[in-house]
Amino acid sequence: MNAWNDLDTTVGANKYMKLIVGDNKIRLISEPVLTYKHFDNEAGITEVYLTKEASASRSKIARRFIMYVLDRADGIIKQAEFGVQIMDQLKGIAMDAEYGVTEPVWPRDITINRKGTTMNDTEYFVKPSPSAVGLTVTEAALVAGLEPLLDVIKKDAMDADKV
Repeated sequence: MNAWNDLDTTVGANKYMKLIVGDNKIRLISEPVLTYKHFDNEAGITEVYLTKEASASRSKIARRFIMYVLDRADGIIKQAEFGVQIMDQLKGIAMDAEYGVTEPVWPRDITINRKGTTMNDTEYFVKPSPSAVGLTVTEAALVAGLEPLLDVIKKDAMDADKV
């Protein structure tokens, strides 16, 4: 048998949430971790920092919030990286008593609608599900078994020793 037939090239590919154009239904299952990300597209460099001070020597820094999410499209828990545009909307929902967000695992799904495909024309619209529905037993077990998000991020952070 040819070993190429059994080669799984998707391992690890589902670790990160990629928002597609249109609706992206997710469940937020952790609190956000603020990071500072340096992008240098010409050099092909992306660096993650956990402190603003450590990132100060870099010229192109963006605040990025990393969270665990349950992607409803495939049922896989992933890391999602959101900017201020999405986080401002999520904060508005979280602070609204009507939605009952009191724990890191949100009580309802969220749909993030992405419009646009480039940095200059992309907008995000965040909408909570009208009803709260608990996680399934299987989903709850997956969440309980997660490595703490900050520990995961520290593995890639340039300044992990400072936190």
